[in-house]
Amino acid sequence: MELNNRLFKGVIILIGILALASLVAMLQMRLDKPVFLDHYYDLRVHEDGNYRQEFRLTYITNVHDRRVVNHVEFPEHPYIRVSATEQGFMNSFSWDSSNQQPPGEIHGRYSVRTIHCQIGEIPGVEEIDGAVVETARVFFNDGTEMDVHIGELHFYSFGSEDRPFDSVSSSGSSDGSSSSRYRAKEDMTLISVKNQMLERFEHRLDLKINDHVIDGIDGLEIKENDHLIIRSKLYPGSDPLDVYAMVDIHPELYFKRADGKIGSMRFYNIDSIYHGFNFMDLYRYLDAREVL
Repeated sequence: MELNNRLFKGVIILIGILALASLVAMLQMRLDKPVFLDHYYDLRVHEDGNYRQEFRLTYITNVHDRRVVNHVEFPEHPYIRVSATEQGFMNSFSWDSSNQQPPGEIHGRYSVRTIHCQIGEIPGVEEIDGAVVETARVFFNDGTEMDVHIGELHFYSFGSEDRPFDSVSSSGSSDGSSSSRYRAKEDMTLISVKNQMLERFEHRLDLKINDHVIDGIDGLEIKENDHLIIRSKLYPGSDPLDVYAMVDIHPELYFKRADGKIGSMRFYNIDSIYHGFNFMDLYRYLDAREVL
């Protein structure tokens, strides 16, 4: 009987230790507030005002956080008006926190949420051309709000262009590689590729134009009807902070035409905005962000 009592007490103590360890682990994993990923986007606004640029902002919150974001503002550029919803613009039903699970992906102790954003009408595209947004003010449906760092959103105006290339084909893969093929409508000489965010990703990016690295295209001649082939691959990177960086950048290819005039064309095949989330990568990411 005495042996049974000692075993029973030992089991009770072990259960208590395990329960305490679980509670400590849960408290350690809990976020004090939502954590927004870093987004590095080039976003275009058309001069005719009919095009509505859409993009996504992604954040991580605690699994039991039932709030949803229903409005977004950019304090640095208040004239950029944004419509925002976690339901998606095709969904006409509002979310009711009383009887529904909030939208998002559940991974262990965390929920990954997506805010669907759409740029509204802007008084003049010249105001937004070159604007860079790094901070957003997000409003939740419970009346709370917070200012968050979201990375870098680079806005540029996009009007009708006299493009000297015809698009022939494009392809992409889930491993981050993509290819775009164009046909030249006239003779020209390539000069350079420019983008404010390229340097940030040079340790992860393999970008070539007609099999030349971008630093080696100056003086490369393209004849009429020649193909221009742009290949890129954005590798995941070894830093935990690289794993969930949201990327969609549109570099400009500069060239000289036969009449000596300088022109440029943007290309759109450098992106990594869809990720397979899992609990351990999320934990490593949040630990690297020093928010746990």
